[in-house]
Amino acid sequence: MFTSYTQKMNKAVLQDLKNYESGWLLTLNAITTDFIKHENLVKLLTFWINCHCYGRAFKRAEVRLRIVSASEIGTVNQGLHSHLIIMHNNDIRRTFKQIEAFIHKQWYLLINANYKHNQLRNLVDYREIDSLEGCLEYITKTYEYYSNDYNLQYF
Repeated sequence: MFTSYTQKMNKAVLQDLKNYESGWLLTLNAITTDFIKHENLVKLLTFWINCHCYGRAFKRAEVRLRIVSASEIGTVNQGLHSHLIIMHNNDIRRTFKQIEAFIHKQWYLLINANYKHNQLRNLVDYREIDSLEGCLEYITKTYEYYSNDYNLQYF
């Protein structure tokens, strides 16, 4: 059950994200245990995704993706990872598959993982959002129990 703070936060974030037409849920697994380094890599990747989706319009600060990120230490294997909700108004210049391939390639490059030889390719999970509220509840699921290992950010 969510605390009242988490419920208020989720309600405010949900109201903001409902202003967008479409979105994706992205999970990025780390191969490092350095939380600060991981967060910086996630921020860099979100910048690159914006550039990839909007090009010069993003660089001129005319448009950008709305991104909410939550990072945590997993309860099962203690793995550091981030969940990102990425919203847009169907005005991007790339297809879902193009963006998925770009994210995989760039994330593996950032974390120095060998993409070609990783058969599982389990460091990135990228899917379209079917329930925005469900995704938001999912990425904030551990806040009540692991608040020291959790960080919700807007990009």
